[in-house]
Amino acid sequence: MSFSLLYDKALRLARAILELMVTLLFAIMVILVFSQVWVRFLTDSALTWSEELARFVMAWLVYTACVLAYADNAHIIVDALVRALKGKVKIATQLASQICVLAFVIIAILGAIERMPSAAFTIAPASDIVMAHVFIIIPVSMILLGLIALRQIWQSIMALKNPPPEVKATP
Repeated sequence: MSFSLLYDKALRLARAILELMVTLLFAIMVILVFSQVWVRFLTDSALTWSEELARFVMAWLVYTACVLAYADNAHIIVDALVRALKGKVKIATQLASQICVLAFVIIAILGAIERMPSAAFTIAPASDIVMAHVFIIIPVSMILLGLIALRQIWQSIMALKNPPPEVKATP
């Protein structure tokens, strides 16, 4: 089995896991927020731990869904310039954009790693959760984004070397 096929298979497995995580995290967040509202309605007092935990779950939900959105090219981008371009110039512009994403991912991973030691000793006040458990999603999601970006960079390089017929025909 070639490296490319193995890489694609690993990305598909990661995608399936992320889709399951997003579903579970969303369900957990709904339950936490609903219980928070219900308890506040019945007792006129708040569940402090559920509010804090809902924020942490929301952070995990955003970072995992971000990876899925990037993999599907469903994230918000300003693509007016790219849509106006044709041929190899369009592919080269997409490649430059993907390289910028990879640079951002590297910076985010390095920043997250730098902050992890202090997070390892910080405890959330209401839920007693070690904040490193909350923040670990940042480097994990950035690594996954980086792997997807590397795949897209490779595809763009291959498209520049062997452009599809519609790109070759463009002057």
